[in-house]
Amino acid sequence: YARAKDLCSDQLHQFSSYVFIQPTMQLVINLQKRDEDWKDLTVLSGAIMDEGEGLKKNGQALWIINFCKMYIQHLFEFYEEAYGISRGLCDDSLATESYFALPFHFLRGITAYRLYHSTCKPKYIRTARKCIKSLKKHHSACPNATPYLRLLEIEELSMSRCDADTLEVACTEIIDILAEEGLSNLEGFANEQAYKILKRHGRFDSNKYLKQAAHAYGNKWGALAKYEWMRYIHQPIL
Repeated sequence: YARAKDLCSDQLHQFSSYVFIQPTMQLVINLQKRDEDWKDLTVLSGAIMDEGEGLKKNGQALWIINFCKMYIQHLFEFYEEAYGISRGLCDDSLATESYFALPFHFLRGITAYRLYHSTCKPKYIRTARKCIKSLKKHHSACPNATPYLRLLEIEELSMSRCDADTLEVACTEIIDILAEEGLSNLEGFANEQAYKILKRHGRFDSNKYLKQAAHAYGNKWGALAKYEWMRYIHQPIL
């Protein structure tokens, strides 16, 4: 009986782990596709899983499905949708306190900054600063929070009276660190961030950061869909 119980427990654990891994696997597959409708890619259905069926079979996987959807929605700049999902995840401790907490607070914060720049609504700044505060709390115990925190702090710095040259130095410092550490997805984020920030500050010679972002996303990280999206959006720069 004891052996049968342990075997059953192991099988349940394996099934539960697989259910949680499925959304991330489907996310990776979606990001490797070419010539797709960008909105369709934010639906986690395909070779690995069906989004709707996955929720029916195991509602506990809802948070990881929504986290992956928020991630890919941000990548393709569906910011309002990504922000809406992040609001729902704020009450889920698996998203805010587990090992997903660092990318969650980062994505929610960076999405809030993007929405503030397009809408000028103060609520987004309040959200972004809460995310910085949360990352600082995690940073005291987990150095892995450093790159996420630095990227949000650069966004905050860009809100000040800081000149473009100072901002560019801050941007290139974190880009170099991420490239050296091999964090190609965040390297893409950082280069894209540098392009957006410097362009907002009147530096129209910042196209090199856009090209570096495309290279990091596509050639290093393997997110071909993001690469193709950037080529489509930023013609004729890329």
